[in-house]
Parts: sequence; structure tokens; C-alpha cells
Amino acid sequence: MWSIVAFRDNSVEVVPSKWYDSGVCAWPKRNLRLCIDQQLSPNSNEFRYLNGRKLGKDTNDYNIAQEKANIAKTTSHLSNNESYDNSIQNSIKLKHKRK
Repeated sequence: MWSIVAFRDNSVEVVPSKWYDSGVCAWPKRNLRLCIDQQLSPNSNEFRYLNGRKLGKDTNDYNIAQEKANIAKTTSHLSNNESYDNSIQNSIKLKHKRK
């Protein structure tokens, strides 16, 4: 599962859902991309813990999460409802058909 997290510095990132708990997100000290791709379990040696808030619902699809994160970066608003999720999925399908 993937979560979209907004941090205090106004950055928005897609992270493995197990990295986020109760307003705190684990963040790797190095090798960010590798840690995200492999969904490594956070530990106090290799991760630091940052305040953040989860935006929207978790999703099983990394690409959907990334699309939502990109929207959040430009609008700073994500909906928690199904119609929003469906509109994102339809938008992605349309983009693929246009290629």
C-alpha cells in the first residue's frame, strides 16, 4: 500500500503506507529511491521521523498515488471520496489512450 504525505516544508511525497503512523512519517537518511522501491521497514538507524499528514486514502497502485501526489503539489487538496478516486483513474486511462 502507498500513502501520500504532506510535510511541514510543503513537500508532498508518495511513501509506503507502513512508513506513516499518527502524524509521523519515517524518512530514510540515504538511498531514498531504493528504500521506497523496496518498501523497506523503517528502523531508528536508517530512518529519521518527520511530522506530516496523510492526504487522501491509501492505494495499492503506486502510479495512482503518484498522480494524486502531483495533483496535491499543484492544488494542495486531495479528496477522500470515491468520486475523486474514480476521476483520477479515468484521467489516467484517458492519458494512456491519447498516446
